[in-house]
Amino acid sequence: MSVRPLGGGFRPSAGFLDGGGEMGALMRAHDWGATSLGSPDGWAQPLKTLVGVMLAAGQPMFVAFGPERLLLYNDDYGPMLADRHPRALGRPFLDVWPDARPLFERVFAGEPVHMRDIRLFLDRPGRPKEAHFAFSYTPVRDEDGEVVGLFCPCLETTEQVAAAREQMREAERQRLLLQQMPGFVAVLSGPTHVYDYVNDAYLEISGRSDFVGRTVREMFPEIAGQGFYELLDHVYASGEPFIARAMPIRLDRAEGERFLDFIYQPIRNGAGAVAGIFVGGYDVTERCVAERRLAASEARYRQIVEGAEDFAILTLDEGGAITSWNSGAERVAGFSAAEALGRSFSILFTDEHRAEAAVRRSEERLRELNETLEQRVAEALAERKLMADIVETTDACIEAIDAHYDILAINRAGAEAYDRRYGVRPKVGDNLLKLLADAPDLEKTKARWARALAGEDYAVTEETGDPSRERRSYDLRFETLVGARGERVGAFLTSVDATERLRAKAELEATQEALRQSQKMEAVGQLTGGIAHDFNNMLAAVIGALDLLGRRVGHDDARSRRYIETAAEGARRAANLTRRLLAFARQQPLRPEPTDLDRLIAGMSDLLRHSLGAQGLLEITAAEGLWRVRVDPNQLENLLINLAVNARDAMPEGGRLTIETRNVELDAACAATRHGVVPGPYVLICVSDTGCGMTPEVVARAFEPFFTTKKVGEGTGLGLSQAYGFIRQSGGHMTIRSEPGRGATVEVFLPRLGDAQERRPPELARAGASAVACGETVLVVEDEPAVRRFSVEALGELGYRPLEADGAAAALRLLDENPQVALMFTDVVMPEMNGARLAEEARRRRPELKVLFTTGYTRNAVVRDGALDAGVELLGKPFTVEELAAKLRDVLDAPGAG
Repeated sequence: MSVRPLGGGFRPSAGFLDGGGEMGALMRAHDWGATSLGSPDGWAQPLKTLVGVMLAAGQPMFVAFGPERLLLYNDDYGPMLADRHPRALGRPFLDVWPDARPLFERVFAGEPVHMRDIRLFLDRPGRPKEAHFAFSYTPVRDEDGEVVGLFCPCLETTEQVAAAREQMREAERQRLLLQQMPGFVAVLSGPTHVYDYVNDAYLEISGRSDFVGRTVREMFPEIAGQGFYELLDHVYASGEPFIARAMPIRLDRAEGERFLDFIYQPIRNGAGAVAGIFVGGYDVTERCVAERRLAASEARYRQIVEGAEDFAILTLDEGGAITSWNSGAERVAGFSAAEALGRSFSILFTDEHRAEAAVRRSEERLRELNETLEQRVAEALAERKLMADIVETTDACIEAIDAHYDILAINRAGAEAYDRRYGVRPKVGDNLLKLLADAPDLEKTKARWARALAGEDYAVTEETGDPSRERRSYDLRFETLVGARGERVGAFLTSVDATERLRAKAELEATQEALRQSQKMEAVGQLTGGIAHDFNNMLAAVIGALDLLGRRVGHDDARSRRYIETAAEGARRAANLTRRLLAFARQQPLRPEPTDLDRLIAGMSDLLRHSLGAQGLLEITAAEGLWRVRVDPNQLENLLINLAVNARDAMPEGGRLTIETRNVELDAACAATRHGVVPGPYVLICVSDTGCGMTPEVVARAFEPFFTTKKVGEGTGLGLSQAYGFIRQSGGHMTIRSEPGRGATVEVFLPRLGDAQERRPPELARAGASAVACGETVLVVEDEPAVRRFSVEALGELGYRPLEADGAAAALRLLDENPQVALMFTDVVMPEMNGARLAEEARRRRPELKVLFTTGYTRNAVVRDGALDAGVELLGKPFTVEELAAKLRDVLDAPGAG
């Protein structure tokens, strides 16, 4: 229907305008006869009904009606117009809200539009100016079904939005509080104990990541049978908390057994039911181990003291009570241990004569055992600290000397150590300085003992041993020897073989350095991959536009064609750089296949010789029975050619390039020094040259992108980085060994191909397809406007019927409306729904639909382990019209869904 202007002013019979507050009065006073709507008496019934509802409503509403889409609204909507109220009444809606044109066109095309959160700034004295509303735009149709207006009720959601923000802030505050707790924390939900949150301390103690959304049983399968699953189930079912002290646990990734203090506290919902479990606690492994060692030391101390029958040994606490009493003390004093332990020493010997007799007997016995020597040893042995050191170092060199360098005590290991080093075997009573008078390092030895005799405890590490044998390292610990009365009586030395510890430390440092290097390369790879992605999208638009422009410029316009070809060449070179960046970042899609490396290298020997030039000699050494590998042969050929070119540049006066292959096994120790490398069988390709070599600093940075030692304009610095990324993406490893003036060797390790990998489905043979279009309908799905425009225009240029969509929702709608679509050409990386999920949903609706993916970034849903998924067709960005044409025919002419 069409709306006729009826002219004239308001007539009292228009009762639907009654009431309505300020806006009702303004609408009754408005000269509607001067508008396209005409007098209110002649308004269409849908408009009258909506205006009556709007004026009587207690929430913001407006109506846009008629050919000019004139705006009518109520009192609650007025504040949203700010200074445009009340002038906006009766004016075209798009004059009032010009930014709403795209949305209005959708509504007047018949599509309802709902917006859940629109932020506005309203003039509200005493209240915040920011307000939030939900809008619902509904098309209004006449009796012929034609859209003649729209009706929009608005619901203010300011309080709900504020509450949601406060809830988010509170959740973030709680997360920060949990993160800063000194112990480990986790929050579990549901009867299966799904992780909702873990803090950094929990990640560190577990040695794992990616907890959220997974269950305890999934994350820790190795603790089955240790009781933790059952405890969690009991707490969830009963609602009773559980507290544990020093509970043992064994994790696969932990070194040995750990001990935890922890609590399982049930979390209840608003109804009081258990909804989850709070887990918190501390790792007390070091404390428990120390307590065990202390208990063992004390037990050993008691054993030694009680068994020392030649000495009367006893200890007193601070109050003078006897805490230990050995058989020697029992024999000298005449009291049993049961009579002595716990009693005061002064009370036990209240009889003065008896005490004197006990002391006299003790002195006589000690005199028999050489008072000048043995009494000091007994006093030293009475010190618990010294005793603990002796017990813990029974296999070490242990010796003690007095202030005159007389040896008070030495064990067999210590005597043997001196015999090996100096050719003398010390014993108790020898003078150390006289014994070692001819030793070349006597002064250093004397100086070390002097520091301990002066009261300084210290430690040193030195390399020693028989020169004819393997040299080993020892940790030497010098300590002052203190008697029972607190006086210094000598010095004490322990010597522990530290060779294995230092070797392990060196291996650990090497592994850590390899890890740091790998992490650095990974970080640089992620950065370069992201940059390449953005550049590919931009280059797709540039190359596409130049390609289409070149088709429209005639051959007679030589200057214009030269400009186009120059720009296109620059764009192609930029695209090549982005491909190399993606190769370094391990984000290029590979097409690996079982490969015989010896055959591949032999087949390209002429090309390698040509790359070396006339002055370069090539030598290829093939291995007998070389294992096969699974690799992209084209990429591997490019790698070898790049290495040959690098070797040529390093040998300006000529030289020899040697390529050797062989089978190798990398054990765990060797793989540990190469971060991310799995032990096992590999095929090694060694590429060695006799050129100028590299310094250690250059070797350390050789695989970094854009790093080059060549002059400006002679290299991009992406060759080796691309090679490194390709080999890592193929599951292998790559290293460089070089010294200045002594050439360089590049080692490429590729994992051996297993028997199961040899069998793979044969590729479908395709007849040579023509690139000529047959008028098929192609749906282009691309969120980047410039790339979408180029793709649509290119398809039209090629003779296809293109449809376009800026996202998954629009694409699925077009598929439903256009059953003639033969192929969907879709980007992979898109917001809301990526291309892989879109293709899955599209094929669920249209199983016969062919799909061709495109992307400037390959770390996404269509690539698995660096290779394309089976059956996936991909055209990388940027691409030319010819490449698009060939790929489209290849997919469309293939049997089955593409």
